[in-house]
This record gives sequence, structure tokens and C-alpha cells, in this order.
Amino acid sequence: LATGEKIKYYVTEDPVKNYDVTYNQDTKTITNTYNQDIKGEITKKQIVPTESTDTAPLDVVFVLDVSGSMEDNNKGSNMVSAVNSAMNTILNSNSENKVGIVTFSDSSSTLLPLGRYTANSNSEYLKYRYSWYGYDDRIETNLKNWKNSYKAISGGTYTQSGIKAGANMLINNSKTTYTTKNGETRSRIPLIILVTDGEPTYYASTYNNPTVSNRFGNGTQTTGIYGYYTIKTANYYKQQVQQHYFENNDGGAKFYTIGTGMSGEFAKAVLDPSAENIQATNKGGSNDRRKQLYNLITEKNEINSLDYADASATGSFSSEQLTKLMNDFIKSNSVETTTRKITEEESNSRKVIIGDMDFETENALKEFKLIVNGTEYNTKSSAMQSGYLKQNATDGYYLDFSSIPDGNNVSFTMTYYKPEVTVKD
Repeated sequence: LATGEKIKYYVTEDPVKNYDVTYNQDTKTITNTYNQDIKGEITKKQIVPTESTDTAPLDVVFVLDVSGSMEDNNKGSNMVSAVNSAMNTILNSNSENKVGIVTFSDSSSTLLPLGRYTANSNSEYLKYRYSWYGYDDRIETNLKNWKNSYKAISGGTYTQSGIKAGANMLINNSKTTYTTKNGETRSRIPLIILVTDGEPTYYASTYNNPTVSNRFGNGTQTTGIYGYYTIKTANYYKQQVQQHYFENNDGGAKFYTIGTGMSGEFAKAVLDPSAENIQATNKGGSNDRRKQLYNLITEKNEINSLDYADASATGSFSSEQLTKLMNDFIKSNSVETTTRKITEEESNSRKVIIGDMDFETENALKEFKLIVNGTEYNTKSSAMQSGYLKQNATDGYYLDFSSIPDGNNVSFTMTYYKPEVTVKD
């Protein structure tokens, strides 16, 4: 070669599956980037009926209506029976669980601060006392090592005040985390369970700080605006609890509502303002509270942004029915969660075996969500019809991604009841 003559070098690489090759002219470097065909997460959530050290402890606040109408048709006594059963479930299923109780009528007050309690007798943490000699019915605490107190059943329905007090009990709680058996720090689960028998008869337009001094109403009537601001308060305070417990959005605050003795589109929308329930209030004239509520929400374009309730029920409930509702709400939050990435082997085979999940037992499957290529499948049957969920004798249920183009993200989440282990003699 002559002095100063340039020499050209050529570098070639054989193509390797899942790797992209780039060459930087300036730095003269070659970079190999791995790209997995199918990426995503598989999440299993098991609802655990018995105590587990890795089950997140619960902070449960009951927000109980003690307005005058709760004396009618045994609504108050049925509520107390259900709360007693629920408290027994909460306090005995996990030694870290805590309970608090707020009551509301014309205003709100704390009956029990957030903590752990022992009933004086027969798992009755509360007692319902019927009226005598002209006095109102009342709810009394019935606890060991506690100065017992009571709340009379009387007055109107200032639901916003109760929601604020219940949420603040959680927001002011300093212990929002626990340590798993593996030494990890995780968030406790905050729950609000609201029980009421009537539509709100007071409201405050300052929904983020409803007080007695800024309320409107006379305690006997309601219109659409009463329901609207009650919804706004519930939605706002749920978000505040969420922020307090889950700064990094790694979990969720829960809000459950029960309307005992309640029915109709307006009541359902106030206690469970899903888009469907709000849409159902679009009826009646300008003086109909349903139409008023619908107009207030749609004029502000909030029909999809106020759905605070994780579950809700309205109707005429017996003591047994209320008890089952509350216990179902609570047990659905005793969840063990495992999340993992789809592996390279699974991506290459386009097959993900689900494993020991219970698809078959009646009522065992509580949540099903498969997202593929932006399409969501919320039931087992729809996923099977799509061809993504399959079953065979060797693997049981598995996810088949053989028809998905490279580069797609998938997500699979399933919540189910973990069977209790029965020890036989």
C-alpha cells in the first residue's frame, strides 16, 4: 500500500432473532439491541379467606347513617348486626387489620377511632337500643377496656359530612404501610364502607370541605344538586385517601356503598355514579331531581370522571343480606398479588401457561382482564372466543399469542378466590 492510502474495513453480522443492529458512524461502534417479540405482565390475585402474612392489612372505616328514618323497618338494627359480623371478620382474619366507625345525620361524629377492639360479649361490638320513654333509638359501643359511648338515631341526612369524617380518619392515619415476610415494605389497604337509607337532605357546594356552617337544606328534602355535591365529595375524598396511602399509585383505596331501603335511578346514581347509572337519570322534567343531576354532571362533562364506588348495592335488605354484602366487600380485599414479566421463552413459544387458577368453581372468578393489541377482554368466554385463551389436558388453561405480530404488549390480570384448606381428622 502506498503511504497515506485509505484502508476500508467491512464488518458484517449474521442476523440473530430478536436483535436489532445499529452502527454509529461517529464513534465507530456497533450496538445490538434485544427486542422480545411479545412483552407484557401476568398478574395473579388470590382472595385469601384466612390470615396470611403476605396479605395486606386493612384499614376499614364504616360511615353509618344515623338519621331518624333509620329507626324504620329495622334498618338501624339490621345495620348494627351486619357491622358486628363485618368487624368480627376484619379483626379476626388478620392481626394487623384495624376498624373505625363514623356516624352522620345533621352532622358527623366519631363513634370509634381507627384501631383494634374486643367485644364484651358474643362478638357484639355494637348494640342497638330501641327507644323508651320518648327517647330516640341509639347505637352503643360494647367493648372491653373502652369507655363506651352511644349515638342517637335522629335528624336529617348530611352524607357529605360523614364521608369527609370517614376519609379524614384514614388520611390522618400515620401507619399506612406494613412489612411482608420477605422484608418488603408495602401499603396497607384503606376501605370506606358507607351505609345509608336516604338521599341527602343537606349539601355543601364546597365539596372538598363540607361543614355544618356551609351546608344548605332543611333536612327533609332533596334535589339534584344535593346528589351532585354528595358525589363530588365522595370522589374527592377517595382521591385524597388514595394519595395518602399510595403516593406512587401502586394500589388503590376502596369505597363501597350500601343504600338500605333505597331504590330508583337517583339513589343508584348518587351511590354508584357510573356512566351507565348517570345516563339512566336522563328522564323527567326540569323539576325532577334525576334530570337535574344528569344536567349538572353532563354540563360539566363529568359523566366519566365521578365513578368513585368500587361496588354498590341498593334495596330492601334483611340483616343476613346486609351481613353478606359487607363481608363480601371485606373479603374481596384480602388479596395476595403476584406480578411477573412474560419471559423470553414464553415470547418465543407464543404460549403462557396460566397455572393453578380456579376458572371452574362457581363464583370463584372475581376479575378477568386480558389486553392484547389494545383490545380488552373482560370475561373468560370472550377471551376464549378470541382464541387467545385456550385449554388442553396437559397444560390446563394457557394464553396463545401465536397470531400476534412481533412488538406487541399484552397484559393479563385475574382475581379469584383461593380455596380454603380443610384439615380432616
